[in-house]
Amino acid sequence: MQRDAPAARASLLRPGCRGEGCKGVPERGKELFLLGANLQKKEQEREKCRRRRRRRRNGDGGEGKKGEEKKREGERKRSDPLQLIFDGRQPVMVIMDPALIKTILVKEFYTYFTNRRDFGLNGNLDTAITVVVDDQWKRIRSALSPTFTSGRLKEKNIQKKMENDEIIDMKLIFSAYSLDVVTSTSFSVNIDSLNHPNDLMVVHMKKFLRFSLLSPVLILAVLDKFNLTIFPKSSVDFFLNNRVDFLQLMMDAQAAANNSGDPNSEKALTDKEILAQSIFFIFGGYESIGTSLSFVSYCLATHPDVQEKLYQEINDTFPNQTPPTYDALHQMEYLDMVVNETFRLYPPGTRLDRICKKTVEIHGMTIPKGTVVMIPAYVLHRMPEYWPEPEEYRPERFSKENKKNLDLYAFLPFGVGPRNCIATRFTLLVVKVGLVVTMQRFRFETCKETPIPLEMDDRGFVVMKQPIILKVLPRVVMKHGEKKSRRERNAGEGGEGEEMVMEEKERKERRKREKEKGRGAILSSC
Repeated sequence: MQRDAPAARASLLRPGCRGEGCKGVPERGKELFLLGANLQKKEQEREKCRRRRRRRRNGDGGEGKKGEEKKREGERKRSDPLQLIFDGRQPVMVIMDPALIKTILVKEFYTYFTNRRDFGLNGNLDTAITVVVDDQWKRIRSALSPTFTSGRLKEKNIQKKMENDEIIDMKLIFSAYSLDVVTSTSFSVNIDSLNHPNDLMVVHMKKFLRFSLLSPVLILAVLDKFNLTIFPKSSVDFFLNNRVDFLQLMMDAQAAANNSGDPNSEKALTDKEILAQSIFFIFGGYESIGTSLSFVSYCLATHPDVQEKLYQEINDTFPNQTPPTYDALHQMEYLDMVVNETFRLYPPGTRLDRICKKTVEIHGMTIPKGTVVMIPAYVLHRMPEYWPEPEEYRPERFSKENKKNLDLYAFLPFGVGPRNCIATRFTLLVVKVGLVVTMQRFRFETCKETPIPLEMDDRGFVVMKQPIILKVLPRVVMKHGEKKSRRERNAGEGGEGEEMVMEEKERKERRKREKEKGRGAILSSC
């Protein structure tokens, strides 16, 4: 694949050109872009009609030689570094070239691009760090960054007991774990959400997750005028009325800044900003951490060889179910490989959107002011140009040897550049701790209720159409360095449980007594 967007693709943004440059009049840039977008949309509709007619004419659903040609053409289009799609009536440039991605997300971010999150229906959450832009974003990011430093993460005590169920909904278990961890470590609120599903905190967080990011948005401007929001008002009011409990650290910092007499004290967060950050921290942790752990457990259950190798590393690093520590977790290479490969297949965010603040030329391509630029992380993570056999689950892709050959801008689970996820380290830590503590005690297996393969929902998050149902079996606890017999491994990890292990030990003792008895009889006869 070419690293620079070809001039032929650039002509898409300048209708009437033939890749010659055609700078045109700057103020007409957006109009030309929209005209080209509409023309392409009509051409796409005509192409769909032609394909349907060909399928009916062939009578084979497009299979055979023509079907193969169609498949190759589809693969070629998907691999194009520059494409055009529509969000409703909004044309969107799709960028899948790592060189362009680096320029947009890192090199020219402050100058020409900004985040695209303010859809006009955020209500009281319009000051959340994921929504604000430019100077306001810099100020809030600066105030929040100390919350997620390595020093603070080391101080957190992140542990959660796993219920000993046989067949369970992994999202239910891990979402409860993630919500409890986020609220307790960051907001000093202790919630046993697994045993108290009707707790107000749990109820209102689930309400936040019910809207779809891909819902029709043609009337957003009208709804915004009536002060309506896509977030449930009752849930926002709940967090607003109880906000003192959630982010005491922020409020303490606010009070300290206001009383310090420092001329820069205007950098302190306002009450409204504190509310917005509190809700989005819990929202992000509840959804991304719980979902990520569900995907990891699914991948391990469907790849038992990977699960066994990871368990050996866990047992070697934390023998006898020793609680995991921050420093030791960062030394576990295979754990890091497993988590990264899971994030490759199932990234927390499916796409990264930016808006061009002013007309700019990048790699010979003119992007007009106001253009929406989108990087599809989910698609990028499954492109064979960067990931051989991308649908295969291979943690070894992220080994030390193979990492040297990876393109950093083709792996974007948390974004990249100044506006990457502020809680990346926190999320990775919580996911790793949750996985280690769970695997020390349990083993994941598939069952007849397990959906294979997984089908994704069409919302903006990576969400399953069906819940991930797995069989969770208790492990046989062994001392560090102790090797299990083949029968013990099969008993402890193959579904028979501890009873078979006890029976095996009793049989060994019985055979030992019989041998000693026989040896005694032989000696007495002599």
